[in-house]
Amino acid sequence: MADLIQTIVARLLQREISDPRLQGISITGVDLSPDLKNAIVFFSLLEPSNESIKIAERAFGKASGFFRVQLSRSTELRHTPKLIFKYDASIMIGTRVSQLLKNVSPE
Repeated sequence: MADLIQTIVARLLQREISDPRLQGISITGVDLSPDLKNAIVFFSLLEPSNESIKIAERAFGKASGFFRVQLSRSTELRHTPKLIFKYDASIMIGTRVSQLLKNVSPE
């Protein structure tokens, strides 16, 4: 179910959303609550900064109703989960760790 939500939200973001605040964003994953009432949708940015993350989170907050309605139309779920959008820092952390490991000189 999480994969389906991720696919639909990513497709909507790519094809239906024209908000410039949501450009250059990728949907990286979805975590569903056990009761399927809430879905945390994780996203990444091409060029993340604290400001761009906050801007994207606010834009997603305003567009979450649209995403939820479209998700409801695209699936046969009895209850469409509430979508909560959060920045996925794992890619940035992984990149930083890789850079640190490259900088460590062998003894």
